[in-house]
Amino acid sequence: MRRTLQVCSLWIASLCFIFSSPARATLFVYQQTSASVPGLSISAAMTIDGGLTNLPTLNQSSVPIDFGNLLAFELLAPNGMTYTLADFVAPFDLGFLYPQWSISPSGISFVDATDLNDFFISFDLGTIQFDTDGPSSPPYCSRTGACISTGHWASIPEPSGATLFIAGLLALYFLSAARGITSRGAPNSPEELGDS
Repeated sequence: MRRTLQVCSLWIASLCFIFSSPARATLFVYQQTSASVPGLSISAAMTIDGGLTNLPTLNQSSVPIDFGNLLAFELLAPNGMTYTLADFVAPFDLGFLYPQWSISPSGISFVDATDLNDFFISFDLGTIQFDTDGPSSPPYCSRTGACISTGHWASIPEPSGATLFIAGLLALYFLSAARGITSRGAPNSPEELGDS
């Protein structure tokens, strides 16, 4: 009877938590399927509270710069260049135009502070274009529009609080069940068994 009450209590607590938990963030990972030039590989990921349509609409001139539902962003471009949300800032002074960038539910564009590298993400087309004015590997990326990767954004839901809560409750339940066996006098070691 006690065990039945424990199981019922666990399920009731879990169901209450599941139905009262807020929306959870989703990790979107770019999965490249092809490239316009040999050797081009671009990786990207972002965490959004919701889906791609929940991305904010803002640019380098927005005041304040509030990424809203966009919780994290990372893009690894050719030559090992990495871009994160920390790169999406306002220009350094009023007379300086860079960095230039925009974020919206249709895509992300970015030109770095030196106007040397840029990338353009189209969610509709599933493309990421990378351009550079510097040396590049592959070398084609120094020509505007030559380096384009094609793929899609795969959503990977992060574990919800409910899932973690249930896993924790189950772990506690099995731990208490195991301790319950040893506290009732079951032998724990060969010495307690009496090797006679």
